[in-house]
Amino acid sequence: MQAQGSILAHLIDILDSIESDLMLPLKTHEREDRGGFFSISQQVFSYIDYLGALAANGENSTRNAVEYMGLGVKSLVESFKI
Repeated sequence: MQAQGSILAHLIDILDSIESDLMLPLKTHEREDRGGFFSISQQVFSYIDYLGALAANGENSTRNAVEYMGLGVKSLVESFKI
């Protein structure tokens, strides 16, 4: 049960990181009506790469990142019945 707790704590840290690394700058850029959105996409793809490696038992590759994105798209399609 301790391993599950540490995994959950790690995932919560990832959510906090996404909030501070992506959402706060994005809101600032929108509020101030200025550019800089390229940096946001760089951060997003870094997270996808990292989470894809986690989902593939630590193996980091473009293929795993793309498959991870595909899983997310598939679940969105299924949940919204698109």
